[in-house]
Amino acid sequence: MKRVQEIVQSMFRMLNSAIAGIYGLMMIFIVICCIFFAHIRYWRLSYSENFLPAIVLLIFGGITICGIVTICKRADRECKIKPIIFWIVVPVMIFLMQIYFVWNYYVYTDWDVASVVGLADKIAHNESTDIYINYFSRYPNNLFLVFVFSKIMEIVHFLGGHAHEYFMLLCVQCAFNTCTGVLLAKIISKLFHNRVLTMVGYSIYFFLISLSPWVSIPYSDSIALVFPILIMYIYVNREKFKCFSWFAIPFLSYIGYKIKPQTMIVAIAIMLITILNIKLSCIGRGYLKKVAALILGFLLALGISIAAVRSLNIQLDDEKAFGIKHFFMMGMNTQTMGVWAGDDVSYSDSFQTVEERDQADLQKAFERIENMGAVGFSKQMIRKTLTNYNDGTFFWGGEGAFYINVMERNTKISGFLRGLYYNRNYSSVGKYNTVWINFVQMIWLTCLGLGILGVCYKNQKERSVLMLSVIGLTIFELLFEARSRYLYAYVPLYILLAIYGVALLLNRAEKKK
Repeated sequence: MKRVQEIVQSMFRMLNSAIAGIYGLMMIFIVICCIFFAHIRYWRLSYSENFLPAIVLLIFGGITICGIVTICKRADRECKIKPIIFWIVVPVMIFLMQIYFVWNYYVYTDWDVASVVGLADKIAHNESTDIYINYFSRYPNNLFLVFVFSKIMEIVHFLGGHAHEYFMLLCVQCAFNTCTGVLLAKIISKLFHNRVLTMVGYSIYFFLISLSPWVSIPYSDSIALVFPILIMYIYVNREKFKCFSWFAIPFLSYIGYKIKPQTMIVAIAIMLITILNIKLSCIGRGYLKKVAALILGFLLALGISIAAVRSLNIQLDDEKAFGIKHFFMMGMNTQTMGVWAGDDVSYSDSFQTVEERDQADLQKAFERIENMGAVGFSKQMIRKTLTNYNDGTFFWGGEGAFYINVMERNTKISGFLRGLYYNRNYSSVGKYNTVWINFVQMIWLTCLGLGILGVCYKNQKERSVLMLSVIGLTIFELLFEARSRYLYAYVPLYILLAIYGVALLLNRAEKKK
């Protein structure tokens, strides 16, 4: 038995090393694509024309990270920041800052957001929902988000804030965004026991997530932001939470899945790494309790999601629903280079039943792969990689017409913030937009580069979970519809991997002294 256990553990160590190797090679490929192939024709190219060359941004990004590390070291050495200030006062200040900033630049947008918020508004005020039946029959996956938004609107309406219901959705997203930063810092503190690294990670979060204008768009991207990092936080503290962690992880994963399907990937990574590192000699009643907690958490989340959607009392046509095969077909569309395609929507909509649609979509997808050939498929993957990764704004301003209704604000800070964020039809207002997009692109590419170095850091189960999550997410986006926006909810995990790279560099610098 002992010999078998040793063989199994040796195999598991090899698998963990394989995960690190695959992740490292994948991230090298991504960074190489961003450096050397950003000029080729890919779907996001027209929105990336104002980016400086990736190699230039990486150089400046490295200098910026060095500057942040230096400042954080000095702050840790000289200021001795009290825990209550770092963990409570600073997050509260960031939260209030976000609300004030968002109030000064937020817009009403179209695309899927208009349908989700519009239906939530109708439900909250007991009005007819007929105009949204066709959209949600086609995309029923957004119904749980509609439930969440409608309940927030109902509460605000009950409290007499009818005119501010939309803005309160944004305030909730600001709260989720702020909690994300705190959870990220808590995880770094737990993993590394290093205040400097914690401050560095929190600083990167501030620039890349806290100041991101996506917090001003009420949709699944910003609502789902907190779920992967919260799931990761519970996993990192699994010894503290004990059996509760195995209840909470599937519960949060399924609730997150109903908001943003990609949320489930981190939970799958946790389960795989747990299985890979299980000790046969320790299997017993303790594991049975964990399995029971896991099943209970999943069933409770399933029950809540079903009850929530049914409470909306909307009669949909189930045969109009688009399944995952539709998005696989779009992902293989070489004409649109793997992004949303109106022609593909019309094609899928031409079939009367789900079974017919799924069969036709899958057949069309494989036909496209066959027509591409090996070379064409490789080109498609490179283009989709650039669409997904070569954009630190995460496709801000790119969906639909986007700027449908711009609020009037006559404050100095409003002019400055709009100057940073506004683009496309409002490019004349966005005087500083080129500066902002290059800054966040610099931070984002530097995170990707530092994440590669994390492969050389000492092996941890947590590191393997993060790497496997990113591998899974990347494969998901390469196979299905591509969008850099779909990475947004996982940015905190990319920051964690970047901190592994920073930790490696700091450790080696200390050894040389």
